[in-house]
Amino acid sequence: MLLWIGTYRSVLKPGKGQRCPMEPSCSAYGKSVIESRGAFEGLLATVDRLHRCGHEPGQYDRIIVDGRVRLVDRP
Repeated sequence: MLLWIGTYRSVLKPGKGQRCPMEPSCSAYGKSVIESRGAFEGLLATVDRLHRCGHEPGQYDRIIVDGRVRLVDRP
C-alpha cells in the first residue's frame, strides 16, 4: 500500500499539480495513517478521507499554504 502511495506521489502527482484542498494532502494523510495504524485500519481511514476530501468545508479549520486556502484534517 505504501509503495502505491509513494509511486503516486513521485510519478503522477507532480504532473497534476497541487489540487487537494486538504492539509495534509490525501496522499500524505494516507501514508501517515497507514504507518501509524497499520495496513487494514489505515486503508479504511484513507478511503474515508478520500470520500470526505473537499466536502463540507465548514467542518474544517482553514489555513493558508502557498497562497491557497486549505482545509485542515490531521490524522
